[in-house]
Amino acid sequence: MSVATLGTDEFADAATTIWYSEELKRVFLSFRKRYIELACTDRHATCVTRTDVLSFVERLYLANRMAAAYQYPDMCPDGVVVIERLSEQDLEGSVLPSGKLLSVLQDIHYNLYTNGGRYFLGSEDMERLERLMTACREHLLDTVEAVQEW
Repeated sequence: MSVATLGTDEFADAATTIWYSEELKRVFLSFRKRYIELACTDRHATCVTRTDVLSFVERLYLANRMAAAYQYPDMCPDGVVVIERLSEQDLEGSVLPSGKLLSVLQDIHYNLYTNGGRYFLGSEDMERLERLMTACREHLLDTVEAVQEW
């Protein structure tokens, strides 16, 4: 299993696209998180903050780098893995079309798994990544259906 090389640009573009897409923000929070937020506050709706999105994408970035270092130990000849944290400016990117975002998210998802079946992301974040990929697929299908009907 090889790990596709993804630069910070792909992660920045993913963060920006998620932030500016109402569809993706709608599926961003887990049911558990939405329930807790509604039950513990006097608000009637949940909201996704920019910090939520940036933190999630940074965790994707860190997990991706850890998986690459684990998969290819010769990347770190002294056995020390050094991964620089991303700044908020590093995560400023462009808005991607759904198909391109889906491709980036699928590459990240693929990279997170090692040959041994391990992955370097928490289960809630992995579920979130899968929900985002599903939302992109559904948007692409809706777009194709709309074009065919037209």
